[in-house]
Amino acid sequence: MTKKEYYLHALVDEGDWTAYLLENSGLPGPRTNLELMQAYVELGSEKDFIPLLDHTPEVAPENTPEEFLAFCGTAGLALQLLDQITQLLSGVENRKLDDFKVLRKGLGYCWSVAVAANPEFGKPAFEKLLELNDKDVKWIIRENLKKNRLVKMDAAWGHALSARLK
Repeated sequence: MTKKEYYLHALVDEGDWTAYLLENSGLPGPRTNLELMQAYVELGSEKDFIPLLDHTPEVAPENTPEEFLAFCGTAGLALQLLDQITQLLSGVENRKLDDFKVLRKGLGYCWSVAVAANPEFGKPAFEKLLELNDKDVKWIIRENLKKNRLVKMDAAWGHALSARLK
């Protein structure tokens, strides 16, 4: 059993996720508990993530368990928001507007950052975009697959995803 799998089971069994995150954050210390964060992000939802954003630097100083709460909330919301924005993009009718072009260009960059930062969750979310069958979403996928950070992360995965685009 991997550490992440252990934490998935532990969180399912735990009634108070916030207390569990605080107790097992790894902070203070040299390394935050990334496996716990990944498990929490996988199990949690927006209603779990948003309250954790109240842990600002004023109430959650650096290298404290409280800072870990903010980290988990931010990580959880980031992929959800990125996914929702991209999903909505496929429904836009007037694609000649400057606002649309700017958003499309930004999405052509930021998905690779999110996927490289958290491949376990980012890769499946990114792959799911293929289901949208939208020319601009396919452009976003192509642009992100060109980024060095994804090539370094998993070149074979990138090539396989590119082949699915054709």
